Amino acid sequence: AEIGGSTTLSSKAFDRFAIADKRRWYCMMIGWYVNRGKNPNAAYHAFKEKFGHHPQGYPKRHAEPDAEVARYMKSRLIAFAKRREKEKIAKTNAAHVAQTLEAANA
Repeated sequence: AEIGGSTTLSSKAFDRFAIADKRRWYCMMIGWYVNRGKNPNAAYHAFKEKFGHHPQGYPKRHAEPDAEVARYMKSRLIAFAKRREKEKIAKTNAAHVAQTLEAANA
């Protein structure tokens, strides 16, 4: 669905996947977390990020993730790691600026 010439992620995901596919994705997301010894409730948030809505009414059982789900989940881990690295660099730069200002004011 296009709005003003741009397509939002949630509308693309909504249009691309049928309800049965979304249920399957949710079960495989749960399975992905279970396989890694992580809290399977995190799949709720991963699903919301992917599809733009909560998986309410979807079954909470896990299934073995297929290659598409595994790629998506891996991409989210990479994005998270890059975001953390940027935050770490920004924090380091802010500390350096603060030290420089303290030295200049002393």
